[in-house]
Amino acid sequence: MYRSMALLLIVFCFGCFEDPFSSDSEKGAPESIIGYQIMIVVTENDGKPSTRSVGDPLTYQFIDRHTIRGEGIGTVNTVSWSYSASGNTARVHLQYDGGEENYVLTFTSESAGTLEYNGEVYGSILGWFRGTFTISPI
Repeated sequence: MYRSMALLLIVFCFGCFEDPFSSDSEKGAPESIIGYQIMIVVTENDGKPSTRSVGDPLTYQFIDRHTIRGEGIGTVNTVSWSYSASGNTARVHLQYDGGEENYVLTFTSESAGTLEYNGEVYGSILGWFRGTFTISPI
């Protein structure tokens, strides 16, 4: 009887304590972005009229491999997109008819961070901006 109680106690407490050396900033970017939404606020831009203004909100929802929804962005159909993550950095590449957009996300916590954007239309630089983002499940 004592043996089974000790085993029960060990199993119960195995995951009870958090690692004191871990923090949100060590968790990094998610391996996949499908099923997540990114909410962006622009904090700095290049001043071009075609670039988002400071304070502008943008939201992308990555529904599945073929569906992206956005608010605060153009209504251009996305031809393809990709996402890659390494450590606390992730890259989102959106390609559409005549242009492309690139976002570099730097995660400062598991669900937030900073970003840099650059875009091109027909091979010409569209502009760049920086901002902050939060990411959450849809």
